[in-house]
Amino acid sequence: MFDGFAEEMIDADGMKLLILHGGSGPAVLLLRIRVITADPDAWYRGDPNSLGAENYDEFRVAVHDPDVVRGML
Repeated sequence: MFDGFAEEMIDADGMKLLILHGGSGPAVLLLRIRVITADPDAWYRGDPNSLGAENYDEFRVAVHDPDVVRGML
């Protein structure tokens, strides 16, 4: 995927994370969409009290749609 980088798969609490490490320069963290879509409620943490019931329902539909999540990255 990235020339000169080593690949490592890590199991993190039931999620598989692909870690690429190597290179030089500042550290960069790239989160793949699979991490977010594995548990979108934990990632985005919407609050029905602050959003209101109708907005919260729309929010939940959106963050559970992989196409919407991909567009927000």
